[in-house]
Amino acid sequence: MEFRMRKPNVIYILADDMGYGDFGAFNPDVHTPALDRLVEEGCTLEECYSASPVCAPARAGIMTGRYPHRTGVVDTMEARGLDRLNPDETTMADVFRANGYDTGLIGKWHLGAIDPAYHPNNRGFDYFFGFRGGWSDYYQYHIECNRQPVACEGQYLTDVFSEQAVHYIREHRERPFFLHLAYNCPHYPLMAPEAYVDKYRSTGKFTKEVAAIYGMIECMDAGIQKVLNALEKEGL
Repeated sequence: MEFRMRKPNVIYILADDMGYGDFGAFNPDVHTPALDRLVEEGCTLEECYSASPVCAPARAGIMTGRYPHRTGVVDTMEARGLDRLNPDETTMADVFRANGYDTGLIGKWHLGAIDPAYHPNNRGFDYFFGFRGGWSDYYQYHIECNRQPVACEGQYLTDVFSEQAVHYIREHRERPFFLHLAYNCPHYPLMAPEAYVDKYRSTGKFTKEVAAIYGMIECMDAGIQKVLNALEKEGL
């Protein structure tokens, strides 16, 4: 009897503008138990290199494994098309899909915000739920699901992305999947549910901006814990 191991599922979680010192594992002022667990159980690259100090080019490097200037993505200015990933480039999602994976992107794209030719559904992702530009309000947002607008109901956007990730895991539990969970947290604007922000503001140790950032990160961490719980519940 031939035994074939199932292909492992892959979830790539990306935070936007989060610093090394924003993890509880490296900064006791921040509460991030889910991320701290990943640090403890996994591999931590303490001198990791980013292909760019700004958003879109850095994402191009991640998606292609190439220097951003080779991919056409040279800046964040979407109105000028400087965020557009050349259609000839092979993305990480292309590679996974070619190897039998379902592929999903939940969150922020920013590799071609305006022209539909650069839509994530054309770049290797079977499923896309999120926004294509460089930033979004966390309560008054404009997001889509596979090119169709999604009504904004006032829920905090980070929570929306976390819930969608859990839903994706449950819906795709029978097949190998690659899920890119690309939070826009803690990118500007600095907004989080008041309960999270007040926890840090009430200490008197932080400015209102830092309190908001730490609150945003803690809320994201709670969502990541839901993702981990879903994987464990499904036995994945």
